[in-house]
Amino acid sequence: YEGRSGNMLDDQILAYGAQEKSELFFLRDMAVALGEQQIVFYDIGANVGQHSLFMSPYVRAVHAFEPYPPVLKRLNNNIAINHLTNVHVHAVGLGDHNGTIPFFEPPDANMGSGSFTKKWDNTLQTRDGLPLVVGDEYAASERIPLPTIIKCDIEAYEKPALIGLKKTLAQSRPIVLLELTPGYPTSFSSITDL
Repeated sequence: YEGRSGNMLDDQILAYGAQEKSELFFLRDMAVALGEQQIVFYDIGANVGQHSLFMSPYVRAVHAFEPYPPVLKRLNNNIAINHLTNVHVHAVGLGDHNGTIPFFEPPDANMGSGSFTKKWDNTLQTRDGLPLVVGDEYAASERIPLPTIIKCDIEAYEKPALIGLKKTLAQSRPIVLLELTPGYPTSFSSITDL
């Protein structure tokens, strides 16, 4: 893993070996319990690849979704230096419609806080034109296998992503580990909404 100090995720990995270890261990334990090599893992909001790298030995395939070019470059590098052949990168964001929409870039100190939703911690500048796709349609057109486990952490844009995966979720009934960021128009407003 190649990181750089001064970035929250990389500093956590340097100090503790990983960020959100309990989350990683939960995902690993689910994959092992479900039969490891038959598992397809979707890493939605892959960032620089911590979850994708960690899960690759425990699953048949990882499909990492990440649209932001600076972290996408680091994700691809981390995959290459580990010689991983079962991690497939998709340079798109997932949402409830297809197109290119503005992306609110993260500060250098937390490269994982960029989003298609403007938040308090990603207001430095706006990048126009990052690709957004409906997950159901994209997975079908790219022949991506149905997921067994999904990690979705896309900074208050989880609801549109899950709406775009509605058919996939209904068909495969995956385990979903989801970050919820309430208080934004693209967020879930309640447990009922979820």
